[in-house]
Amino acid sequence: MRKLKLAVLILFCLSFLSFPNWSITSAKSTTKKSSSIPSNQWKITGTVKGTGDVSKKFSIRPSNLKALKMGEDMKFEIKSTDKQLIYTLKIPVKKDSKKAEMFQYISSGEEEAGYFRVENQTYDAEKNLITAEVKGGGTFIVVTQPETPKSIQSLSPKTSAPSSKITSTPPAIFYLPHQDDETLSMGVAITQHLDAGREVIAVLYTDGAGSVAQRILNGEVGSSWWGGTHNPVTEGYNQIDNQKFSEARNNELKSALMQLGVKAENIHIRNLSEDGTLTLDELKTLVLEYEQKYPGASHKAMSQHDGSLSHALSGQALVDLYNQKGIVDARLYVSRNDWTRVTVGSIVTPNTDQAFRIKKAAFVYQAWNPAVESFAIGYHSVSPQFNSMLANIQNRQHTPAQ
Repeated sequence: MRKLKLAVLILFCLSFLSFPNWSITSAKSTTKKSSSIPSNQWKITGTVKGTGDVSKKFSIRPSNLKALKMGEDMKFEIKSTDKQLIYTLKIPVKKDSKKAEMFQYISSGEEEAGYFRVENQTYDAEKNLITAEVKGGGTFIVVTQPETPKSIQSLSPKTSAPSSKITSTPPAIFYLPHQDDETLSMGVAITQHLDAGREVIAVLYTDGAGSVAQRILNGEVGSSWWGGTHNPVTEGYNQIDNQKFSEARNNELKSALMQLGVKAENIHIRNLSEDGTLTLDELKTLVLEYEQKYPGASHKAMSQHDGSLSHALSGQALVDLYNQKGIVDARLYVSRNDWTRVTVGSIVTPNTDQAFRIKKAAFVYQAWNPAVESFAIGYHSVSPQFNSMLANIQNRQHTPAQ
């Protein structure tokens, strides 16, 4: 009996002694480790934190993404096998830059695909250096603006003459990055300008390509708004290519604008992204073209503070031109997607009739009838934004100084 008790005691002691070793091994496996960013063509430096052998879990390389090249000065991809890795990057940019910003390409879930500003970043103009923190990897671009912007004279079109149709009150010109921004973020302002007797001109400056909605419609990914995954064959339509997708989006835009009250002849499709690029100078030139045609016009664009690069570029174009006295009246509108982040400016609220027109414009974007190539693209793309807007129909606007 004593021998049995002794054996049990020995086994207990051995198991007790091995427990700390197990604990230490377990703790070591979860300890955060750091690795340096490897040498690369962009001279980006920094560290990566994570668990395990971090250095083998990521690489930095050129990106093959071409669909949304927007005048970037730098584009790269961080390829990662561990989405929990945290990257602290130091990114050198062009000398004498007035401003430099880093954006990440996002195309997942049911939000519109595009480049969106990385929130955790700072720019040191003296060192020409962006410091940014990102998680999980992805495709990134860096956009810079020169310290001395190009002169208005160098950008202004030479052939545009003032229109003979100009009335005593210049029009309000709304520059739209996507087919739905006019309803989601500018609808109140558009209806109020129209009700005040102002002529409203809407200028779409991209083709709207690159939206995740195109993949949803082609049955490549599902949609919680739709309640499943589309099957074009059984639903009676063919695969939707880029041209057909843009045409369908343009039809939604035109119908929505006419519900707001904009004349068909005042809806201008001016795609600046046909070659896959969209630059600040191109947008400035577009604005100056309309300013020459309609001297003293009111110019409206999305806010330069918006997270989406295609939004922010038009806002920055107005701010620069206003500061250079190339235009005399400018207002910026915050994307419904950025309301909780961008709080500058003031809130604009519609009257009952204006709100009703905005609701009807929103209905256009959920119309589903493939037989006439109506695909509810707006709601497939950003239904949460439509729901948010309809629950509280307001616009947030601000001045170039804000």
